[in-house]
Amino acid sequence: MKRFFRYLLIVIVLGAIGFWLFIRYAGGKQKKALSVIPSDAVLIVETENLTQAWQQLREGKIWNYLTQNAYFKQLNEDMELFNTYIGNNAIASQVLKNRSLIMSLHMTSANDYDFLYVADLKKMSLLNQLNLSKIADQVSGYNAKQRKYNGKKILELADPEDPGFIIYLSFSDNLLLATFSASLMEKAIDQKANVNEENPHWTQHADFTSVTERLRSRELFKLYINYRRLNDFSLAFLSEESEVFRILSESLTYSALDADLQDEIIALEGYTGADSVGGYLKALSEVEPGRISAWKIASEQTAAYLSMSFDNFDDFYKKLIGVYEKGNPEELADSKSKIGKLERLLGVNFQETFFNHFDNEIVMLKLRPLKNGDYEDISLLIKMKDIDAARAGLDKIMKRIKRRIMVVKFEPEIYKNHTIYCLEMPGFFKIFFGKMFEELDKPYFTYIENFVVFSNSKPDLKLLIDDYTEGNTLAHNPDFTDFKDNFANKANLSLFVRTPQIYQNLYYHSKPEDRKDITENKEFILSFEHIGFQLISDNQGFKTKLLGKHNPDAEKADKLQVIENEAFNDLFQKELESDSFALKLDQLPLEKDTLYTLKNPNGTLKIEGNIKNGKPQGLWRYYYPSGNLKAALNYTDGILEGTAYFYHDKAGKTLKAEAKYQNGTLHGNYFEFYKNGTQKTRFAYQNGKPEGFAQFFYPDGRKKIEGEYKKGEKHGKWIFFDRQGYKIGKERWRNGKKKK
Repeated sequence: MKRFFRYLLIVIVLGAIGFWLFIRYAGGKQKKALSVIPSDAVLIVETENLTQAWQQLREGKIWNYLTQNAYFKQLNEDMELFNTYIGNNAIASQVLKNRSLIMSLHMTSANDYDFLYVADLKKMSLLNQLNLSKIADQVSGYNAKQRKYNGKKILELADPEDPGFIIYLSFSDNLLLATFSASLMEKAIDQKANVNEENPHWTQHADFTSVTERLRSRELFKLYINYRRLNDFSLAFLSEESEVFRILSESLTYSALDADLQDEIIALEGYTGADSVGGYLKALSEVEPGRISAWKIASEQTAAYLSMSFDNFDDFYKKLIGVYEKGNPEELADSKSKIGKLERLLGVNFQETFFNHFDNEIVMLKLRPLKNGDYEDISLLIKMKDIDAARAGLDKIMKRIKRRIMVVKFEPEIYKNHTIYCLEMPGFFKIFFGKMFEELDKPYFTYIENFVVFSNSKPDLKLLIDDYTEGNTLAHNPDFTDFKDNFANKANLSLFVRTPQIYQNLYYHSKPEDRKDITENKEFILSFEHIGFQLISDNQGFKTKLLGKHNPDAEKADKLQVIENEAFNDLFQKELESDSFALKLDQLPLEKDTLYTLKNPNGTLKIEGNIKNGKPQGLWRYYYPSGNLKAALNYTDGILEGTAYFYHDKAGKTLKAEAKYQNGTLHGNYFEFYKNGTQKTRFAYQNGKPEGFAQFFYPDGRKKIEGEYKKGEKHGKWIFFDRQGYKIGKERWRNGKKKK
């Protein structure tokens, strides 16, 4: 963080030299600030009025929160010092106040970057004739020296306490240039000499001006993104190349965005250009946007949601083929050859059997890792026009794989009324869609609503099924839906990142030397809890929106959510309330009085109990395939009555749950227990719904959560405790809805 603090010191130096700039020069040639920005800038931030921009920034809630961090606190103090200096120095005020400023970010090596600052002093022209050594006399605390580079004077101000810290200053007509990188200053001086047809000036570059000229608003900040440099920039932070950044770099040109700083939202809106030979995104820019809907079935544990949507998949696929014919004909030919060989081997036409059923959205999901080591897990959701036809097509493909290749090792598994299959065809998605989908090698898959859901992780697929079945989806997460409502329902590309959920992946994929900083600043990273990016085609490229939602309590809220998930997700209560274990009368023999028994496939006893007058009567016992007792239930005339006991699958009859029934309905005290015998939860049912005080516990018996139910819904205050027993947070609920 110290490195960033130094960037702002340059502003103080600008004030120190203001007197010389003002009294000596006026009038003359005007140069645009962008003209000295080297063409390899990754990001450019521009403000037309530095004073007003700082005022808007410092008055916002987001900035006030960030100043709790040591770096931002120091930054704020220095800016306030600068403000005071300007206010007390009439000459400096006239020179520097309300001036425009550009800050550009450049890679200075494969693993490092730096900033160039350009202040437009407007009427302060002919600055190149200024004797910079005289300015040095006005800057105390620095060792100053002057040198020339390509005919331009560069003033170097070195900190005697830190000789490696050097501020470089130079002038170009009405522009003052400053940086902490000697090579970057030299590159800026060389920029004019290096301008040519292959390396045009920013304001002469057609791809750049095509997006900047479309901006119409007058926000204080503007952000420009150079996508061609984005992939290289990402490698300064990531331990390996990201396929997403690679695709963005190859498919997009520039974004020009107006920035609006609100109390809880940083909003950037504008336009983005598509590269003429880009892949997916170029094809998306040429088709109508489609409705995004997979978020309705996506798990609440979704960390990143990347959606490609289109009005018609066939149109998109034809455009994609056309883009590859123009830009990557060899890759396209190789793909077609592999597809042809595979079709001949299996005797199927993939277009007719599979792709003709695609509807309007393809989504890549990244879930919060279930455990360490799950950082490469990924899921793919494809919306289908007719899910039954898609199912029939995939069934046909799998039968052909089994018949022709004969390597099938995975038998379909029934899990919570969903069948999990495995597409045991290596590289299937990579052949059709390229490297972006290479992680989906021999994926597991199932069907949820109108989507085929693929995943390279069976636990992730089961989590998606769990959360969909239990209603723990993004559609039921008010924080997510409120944020999503800031975006259009129809788009071509939509990316939603939930920072608390993605944090473990961020840490894992970062460089080892950066992980200490990431850990120390976790609270501030997580405070930007939602990040969204959306592209909508408009015949000239894309309308673009980039939003960051700030919540200072995001880390705390996530901790509470994790504790709540741990407490609720593996409760036996869900199975209990579903009555899935209960006897179905139509499954029983018709005899009026008999001892009924049913065996497991392995021959062990599964169920035993008495039937009287054609109905279960008295004690009934259920057993695991292992032979261990599973449950002991009491029936009166075929209806559950009294206390029911449920057991873990282990020797010794370790109690799992105890419930009370009244006339077939849950009514009375309810208890659950861990395998070690300690209590997991306790509360009461009233007429089949949780009612009153409830407690949940850690495996060591310490309290985890306590709260109240009202008619089956959370109500009132819910308190959370850590594993040491300390209270760490609370939530307030009203009739099942969390109060903000």
